[in-house]
Amino acid sequence: MKRIIYITCLLLTVIFASHAQKETHNWYWGIGAGLTWNSTRSFNATAAIPGVADSTLVGLPALLSGGQMNQLEGCFSLSDSEGNLLMYSDGVTLWNKNHGIMADDLKGHLSSPQSGIIFPYPGHPNQYVVASIGAQPNVDQLIPIVAYSIVDMNLNSGLGSVVEKNIQLLNGDPGVNVHGMKMSLSESITAIPHANKQDYWVIVPGSGKMNAWLVTADSVHKSTPIISTIGPSLTYNGAKGYIKMTPDGKHFAWGTWVSGNSLLFGDFDNNTGIFSNKHLYNSANFAPYGVEFSPSGKYLYVMNIEMGSKKLHVIDMEATLAIPESYGQFMYPPQKVYDLDLHGGLQLGADGRIYCSYLASPGGDESARTRDLHVIDNPEEFDNLRIYKLENFLSEGMQSGMGLPSFCASWFSVSIQGPKSFCANTSQTFELTVKGNYGLSYTTWDFGDGSTLITDNTNTTGTQTQPHTYATAGTYTITVKSFQANDTEVADKRQTLEVTVLSAPTILSVATSGACETPTLTASSKDNKATFKWYSTSTGTTAVHTGSTYSPTFSGSASYWVEAVNEAGCESSRVKVDVGNCGSLTTSLTGSTDLIINKEGSYTVTIDDTTGEVNSSKWDFGDGSALVDGTSSSHSKNHTYPKRGNYVVTVSFYDAEGNKIGEETLRVKVGSGMLPVNHNISVMGY
Repeated sequence: MKRIIYITCLLLTVIFASHAQKETHNWYWGIGAGLTWNSTRSFNATAAIPGVADSTLVGLPALLSGGQMNQLEGCFSLSDSEGNLLMYSDGVTLWNKNHGIMADDLKGHLSSPQSGIIFPYPGHPNQYVVASIGAQPNVDQLIPIVAYSIVDMNLNSGLGSVVEKNIQLLNGDPGVNVHGMKMSLSESITAIPHANKQDYWVIVPGSGKMNAWLVTADSVHKSTPIISTIGPSLTYNGAKGYIKMTPDGKHFAWGTWVSGNSLLFGDFDNNTGIFSNKHLYNSANFAPYGVEFSPSGKYLYVMNIEMGSKKLHVIDMEATLAIPESYGQFMYPPQKVYDLDLHGGLQLGADGRIYCSYLASPGGDESARTRDLHVIDNPEEFDNLRIYKLENFLSEGMQSGMGLPSFCASWFSVSIQGPKSFCANTSQTFELTVKGNYGLSYTTWDFGDGSTLITDNTNTTGTQTQPHTYATAGTYTITVKSFQANDTEVADKRQTLEVTVLSAPTILSVATSGACETPTLTASSKDNKATFKWYSTSTGTTAVHTGSTYSPTFSGSASYWVEAVNEAGCESSRVKVDVGNCGSLTTSLTGSTDLIINKEGSYTVTIDDTTGEVNSSKWDFGDGSALVDGTSSSHSKNHTYPKRGNYVVTVSFYDAEGNKIGEETLRVKVGSGMLPVNHNISVMGY
């Protein structure tokens, strides 16, 4: 049977390279709530933090109807590489893309923060592993059951069917508490690709332990997890928070709300499955629940849902992980804290934004649920975050839950960052962050304005930087493509960034009025709201005056330059204005006005210039002969006309910049020079 491999978790291998990155495009959660990035919309967003203005956000996900879920916390979904929904689940019921039930007795639980995860079954094309975890404690056993099922998408006319169900992952170490009592596994689960780019790790935390089961093409190693000690034992049962991995699979973060109110984070070796460099952040009034990394993995976002102290913590991961391994409650990572009345999970969207679920109260009853979400618009800008509330973002009949869909972390990711709005003719810098490197050899940059395609083979496992200047205002799409050494494009890592280039104002005129010694200069522009700045040099940075009119003070003569600046801060080209030189310019042209052909005539131009404006002159004798250069003072020229006719001699005067500032003309008549014929002949004697 022919099988086609669909990719989840953004995993890249050679055979995966042709797929698009749309596996996370469809979300179902809460009560009938659904969103899709297969189509997008604009939405009026309300600023949620000080210093940020309300804004109309573009590219936000459209509504997705039909969802059958009625869930408070854990949920997960999966789409194919083209963004077509495959399946979704609350950890108990598994629905296909047509909302038909594939299974209704999985071992997850609706109140687990992360009730399950889906990833490809290595070596089994078109089959997927659905791993689930129950709640803790439950009536059957203290330790939540970790189990997996296999879905074959070739079956049921492409809708998929469960072919193996609820096979337990065994021997996970839950750890012990500070009193030596056996603890429980958490209610959190995630998955991450192995360093070999083929296999996967299924990860479930415990109290002071991390369990990683390896899934390979040969076997699900269900009885032999890799167990790491991650620090001191947690105090209570019921560790209830999200666990997330960075896109490159090198770092982790786990919020343990209820279990000692601690945030655990550190390093992960996706080759061996071992956790290390563990850090524990434990503080009063700190209840970490939702956690999420920025697309580059540089920053960690943590939702503190402690009643009376709800906050969003943003941690600089690079700076924090440089601190020696620490378990003490005094470990305080470099971070920013925002007061946000949120109560729920965090999830990175397909558009690079981080979305925050919202409950009006922690109880989760009907009165607590809303149609609202919050969004972090620019999660890579640690020092300049924009966070908005999307009020009534969901349609009537939809309600958000406490949790948002979980997805497998990416082994390899690329993300483009840069300014999205700026002025024409200003140099801007754009960055491409590359995490991981499956044979990535080079990238190409197309700035969308017809400029030459740029190939960059530097920093294929770091940050590429490209400057660019747009000459013309408009909307452009920057496209960055990634290629392997054999020139095969890694199509699902193609990155685009839409930028708006703003036009600069144009100065229409600069008029001079008033006395020569005390002039008033007036500038005008098509942009009525433009501000005019006057400078004493062509490249000066400090304006001598601001305003449309300027009355300079000077001695003798001077030059000034004026530019217009619009509301967007875009600057026009500077226009030079010369003032002073209050003398006079008088010119005249004399010479031969009645000539015969081939007879040389003499012409004299008189220049009386006390302004100093005349820099050069040119002679045009009006008969098609070449122009003749003149000087800036009085002088003479001779010329011979080879044909009879009427001609105009023109002398033009120019300033130092080549501008014509005046002219003199003289009309010349050229005849043949022959005697006239007399037809009245008289003969003497007759």
